[in-house]
Amino acid sequence: MVQSFIGNTNANDVAAIQAATNLGCDKVVEKCGPIMAETIVERVRGGGYNLPLRFYPASLGSIATRPGGVALDLADYRFEGQLLAREDDGWIAGNLTVTYTAGWAEAPSWAVSAACLIAKQWFISRLRPNLNDPSTLTGFLVPNQAMEIMEGHLLAPDGFA
Repeated sequence: MVQSFIGNTNANDVAAIQAATNLGCDKVVEKCGPIMAETIVERVRGGGYNLPLRFYPASLGSIATRPGGVALDLADYRFEGQLLAREDDGWIAGNLTVTYTAGWAEAPSWAVSAACLIAKQWFISRLRPNLNDPSTLTGFLVPNQAMEIMEGHLLAPDGFA
C-alpha cells in the first residue's frame, strides 16, 4: 500500500519503502501511543486528584496499591484522556500499579494515513531534494498534514495537556 501511495513501482526500492513504512509507523506510535491494542502495566505516583498515564487507555484492567499489591475496585476509578481519576473526584494518595489496554483491535484510518504521509515524506526527501518541488524539502520528517491528522490523538507530555 505504501509503495503505491508513494508512487514508486521500482522493485529496487523495496527495502527503502519498507524502511519508510517502519519509520512512519514508529513515528505515529511515538506521537500518539500504541496503535494496535497492547496491555500496559504502569507504575503511577500518587498525590493528586488526576494521575497522568503515559498513554490513552481504551479500558482499565486492574489497579493495585504499591507496595503491597492490594487490588482496588475498578468501579471507583475512571480515565479522562491520559488521566486516571477517582469516580468521587477524591484525592489519590498512594502509589499505584495500573494495568490497562491502549490502542485498537485494528489500526484506525487516521493512523494509517499519518504513517503513509510520514513514510512518503521520508522516502521523497531522503535523496537530494529538488528545490523546485516544495514536497521534497528536507528537515521536516512529520509533515503538517500528518500532524493535523494525528491532532486529536497526540500524547500530552507526562500526561498533561
